[in-house]
Amino acid sequence: MTSRQYWIGVVVVFAALLLTLVALFRWQDARLTTAAADERLTQMQQVQGLVAEIGRQGLESRGGQIANNQGVTGYVAQALGGSLPGVVFDTASLVDLLQDRREQLDLAVAAVIDAQGQVVASTEPFAAGGDFSKDPLYLGASKTGKVHTGLMVDGARLLRVSIQPLVDYGVGVAQLLVAERIGIEQARSIADIGHVDVALLADTPAGLLTVASTLPAEQQVGLLDQLPQRGKADVARSEIRMADRRQDVSVQALFGVPQARLVSLVRPRTDAASFLALRLPFLIASGLLLLVLAVAAWWVRRQLLVPADALVEVVERAAQTNDMHMSAPVTGAPAIRRLSLAINQIFKQQQQSR
Repeated sequence: MTSRQYWIGVVVVFAALLLTLVALFRWQDARLTTAAADERLTQMQQVQGLVAEIGRQGLESRGGQIANNQGVTGYVAQALGGSLPGVVFDTASLVDLLQDRREQLDLAVAAVIDAQGQVVASTEPFAAGGDFSKDPLYLGASKTGKVHTGLMVDGARLLRVSIQPLVDYGVGVAQLLVAERIGIEQARSIADIGHVDVALLADTPAGLLTVASTLPAEQQVGLLDQLPQRGKADVARSEIRMADRRQDVSVQALFGVPQARLVSLVRPRTDAASFLALRLPFLIASGLLLLVLAVAAWWVRRQLLVPADALVEVVERAAQTNDMHMSAPVTGAPAIRRLSLAINQIFKQQQQSR
């Protein structure tokens, strides 16, 4: 084998090995990406539960500051007393009071609901009207005498609503309703904790609408059309195309309310540091393997091929010229060295016999 043939063979072997390592790397990368996406999407139920609990506690605490204020309850009881025959109900003053508390506590809505489930005063009207007599949150609060908190789709907006007993005004117990708007702040909280991009959807009379999203504006266009079953059913994991890129996505009820949806999209290379740590052993092993093969190819050429070629050249020349006054170089691997010594011994014996 000539030196050129040998190196061509080495290059072919290295190329085949490199292609194999690249294929293995891509396979490992795909498995890591899928595993990371599955882990992220699986955690989203816990993540949104944590965010929901924090939001619930915060809203109920602010509502409690109103409901436990004796000045407020006394004024509400006095105002509601005006609902008796012959007495004028001071709606404007009660709304002004609620408006002051709403602004102080950074609420979206503050309202008072009477014992019949009718809104008697509110800082702003509800799209669904003022009848809460069949609302599950109102019914739960009025029957148990405890705070009930949940989500409400009101027109095109999504509200976290807390209803709690406010005051007994003689003919029944009035309920206090406080609400905060669910929007980009909650979306960012979920996205930051879960390390994903999210879109919050509300099932409104006009259809499923995006109320908040951490996605770039260009990626929000057409998102609903790409979601499995258009986002109306829970999907643990699926794939969609966003900006010519495949993304893993899950759809689930937001805070346990089917009328509100949480869409979670795994960010590309979210766990770059973790991915590098997982890939590092493979990359190091691949580099060491290539290094070992390179050293082996150099050793084989230096210790076997070059000495063997030199030995063959000496023997061929002796055979062609019948000249035994030659000496084979004693170099290379031990086996080659022993063979060279044996041939030199034959040359020496032939010289002595002549």
